[in-house]
Amino acid sequence: MKLSILDFVTIHTGNTQKEAIENSIETLKLAEDLGYHRYWFTEHHNSNRLVSTAPDLMIALALQHVSKIRLGSGGIMLPNHSALKVAENFAILESMYPGKIDLGLGRAAGTNPQTALALARSNDVMKNNSFDEQIDELTNFFNHSFASSHPYSTIKLSDSVNHVPNVVMLGSSHGGVQFAIKHELPFVFAGHISPDLMEGVLNYYYQQSGNKGVAALGVICAETDEEAKKLASSYELMWVRLLQGLGNFDRMSIEDALAYQYSAHELVILEGVRSKFITGSKETIEAKFKQIQESCNVDEIMMVDIYPDHESRLKGYRLLSPESDAS
Repeated sequence: MKLSILDFVTIHTGNTQKEAIENSIETLKLAEDLGYHRYWFTEHHNSNRLVSTAPDLMIALALQHVSKIRLGSGGIMLPNHSALKVAENFAILESMYPGKIDLGLGRAAGTNPQTALALARSNDVMKNNSFDEQIDELTNFFNHSFASSHPYSTIKLSDSVNHVPNVVMLGSSHGGVQFAIKHELPFVFAGHISPDLMEGVLNYYYQQSGNKGVAALGVICAETDEEAKKLASSYELMWVRLLQGLGNFDRMSIEDALAYQYSAHELVILEGVRSKFITGSKETIEAKFKQIQESCNVDEIMMVDIYPDHESRLKGYRLLSPESDAS
């Protein structure tokens, strides 16, 4: 089974934005050395902790450091952009790294309504945006295939017909998978957002398309199950606070998170949060991966990076190294 990584480019406690980017590049190079299949960057806005607001810029930076691993967006939140601009940027990336660029597309804004409005620059765009139409425009820009009567038919991307990335649909509900099926696109399900829907949606995609999808989920791997649970404590508390409208992806130290006294209400929220990711030793994680592979009809798992610091992240990815399984 293929293993891949989705990176938010998180500023861990005590780090600067520059250090967060440098840490992600170090992780990327390790991932390539260890045999991981893809390395994707997210698009999130209005966060003081998540640096990856522009996946295409992160991919361009990453291109300077790798030669084999697939690079991509997980994803470009298409409602925030014009299809033309996305096509232009990814045609350039594909020309620089032929056959190894993934353009993962999402339907959400990846932020709150106020920030989404600032990105869209218009309430009309937010209200009337047609994702289906945007995908069609994107395809036609890449392939120079607008009908002659279309107002965009005279717009050309330089040599883009030879530089078309692998377009992938992302989803966390029954809605996203419908676009993947309709447009015959590969599909990645965000199990770290909607774990209860993951099995049903991925099996539906397989039944309707005949293709296996990808399951994305948060993963923390450590030497032991107990150590992995400790590493997860700050992520758990962050999400309990976020779901109560508190914080903005701020994370307490592991020590403070372990000492935190959850209220009865927060304990209920915590149980829901824990369903969004898996933790454990290499053996525990691999057993869970096998269960997901069989129950969801997938041949790839994309690990959403939720580690509390750079050191535990590198160690976790070494422990799960695809190369170690092949040897």
